[in-house]
Amino acid sequence: MLKLFEYNEKDHKFYVTCNKLVCYIPKRYEDKDYLVITDTVTTLGVFTMIVDDKTEYGLNLPGMITIVPDVLDQETINEKRYYVVTLHKGSVFNDSNILIQNSHIGYDLWMEFLTQDNRPSFLTYNNIISLYDDVPDCTGLNLPKSHALFELVYSHMFRDKDNPNVQYRYTDMKKEPVVINLHDVSFGTTTTHSRLFGAYDDIGLNAALVNKETKNNELEDVFRQ
Repeated sequence: MLKLFEYNEKDHKFYVTCNKLVCYIPKRYEDKDYLVITDTVTTLGVFTMIVDDKTEYGLNLPGMITIVPDVLDQETINEKRYYVVTLHKGSVFNDSNILIQNSHIGYDLWMEFLTQDNRPSFLTYNNIISLYDDVPDCTGLNLPKSHALFELVYSHMFRDKDNPNVQYRYTDMKKEPVVINLHDVSFGTTTTHSRLFGAYDDIGLNAALVNKETKNNELEDVFRQ
């Protein structure tokens, strides 16, 4: 991976090494106090970056950093608002090497990127498995070391673009997937019973009427008896 930052041991700051770095920081971070704009930008370190106007990278640091911007703008992309921070070679990307642990960040990452599917564009089917890798060390939150639990969640969320009822892993994976959020009853549930008796039952009823199940389910057999 291209080295984007260089640490200076004298002033304990991280400096940009590429010619131009553009950071797209979601404005909604302000709602949870993960974004403060003054003459600097203090933000949660999870966002998309464009290097030298051509290559997309992602920062996945579950902690707060403070950027000293050269240019600060705002932009709306796919109906979502962003602060656009532009930095050039030698600019300060983070003015400290001290990371303060905040256990709430782990929960908020789950809500942002899984429950509400506000994932930054760099988190794809192939790399989202690493989303929580640094959370225990950076936040102090105790999480399972195994990826198995998260793999189960991600395999449930990523679906066939042409038929969201089909999990992406059951396709040839040649097309880009579509992602459902964890509250999506329309496609998240797999039986008529779970659609009718789960949360959001009005949406579940519509889903049950539209998507007729043809496979037998053992739990439903219990209720039929």
